Amino acid sequence: MNEDAATLLPSEDAVLFSTNEKGCYSGVTSVSNGARIHANKETLIVAERTYSDSYCRIPFSFVPEKDASYKVTLGVVGNIGRTVGFADAKKAGCVAILVKVVGETETPVKVLPLKFQTRFACIKLIPKE
Repeated sequence: MNEDAATLLPSEDAVLFSTNEKGCYSGVTSVSNGARIHANKETLIVAERTYSDSYCRIPFSFVPEKDASYKVTLGVVGNIGRTVGFADAKKAGCVAILVKVVGETETPVKVLPLKFQTRFACIKLIPKE
């Protein structure tokens, strides 16, 4: 990647969501080994994990800064009101957190929560209302 880039640190909880020129789903890329991502361009991420009796999936986007490192964490919490990040209340405590990592310091990053929109031959991620 010769362009400005950022780093998405290894995570078993997330995949990069790829789209074609029309914004339709074209595949996912695992970040289990980390990934270099374009800086200053919207990055689509789907955080997902299967728990003993439920499935948690939260799509979101953000714009990474040049040379920055980011980490995605997904979890289930008992009190959503006391968490950092964003949650989908319909997911009963499922929360996704994106942080910028600088040395030992982790700073929460503002993200845009998304939802899936399914149309004939096209799946898109669009902003939640």
